[in-house]
Amino acid sequence: MLHKLFLVYASLLKTSSSTAKLYFGYTLDMDSLNNILSQKDFEEPPEVAAIKQFVQGAFHSAVGVTLQPNAILITAPSSALIGSLRLETPRLQAAAGTSKRLIFRIGS
Repeated sequence: MLHKLFLVYASLLKTSSSTAKLYFGYTLDMDSLNNILSQKDFEEPPEVAAIKQFVQGAFHSAVGVTLQPNAILITAPSSALIGSLRLETPRLQAAAGTSKRLIFRIGS
């Protein structure tokens, strides 16, 4: 997204009280919201899909997965499922193909 600021008109005017005012006119060359969103990829990252598929296949349950720069946050509605997933951490990392730290949270 390129923002270009063009100075169209600038003038320094003296007022009756001897204070100076500077007037600027400008145009912005901006992308519209439609252009920005049409270029965005709304696909699920492969790590997220792999973890969700693993949990669905092994535990028949749905989880929430959030990617962070150095970690993957896995949220499940029950503590029993989270406890079982903690034991499966190496298999989850292998299924996702990542070495990021897995963080488990109980919640919806």
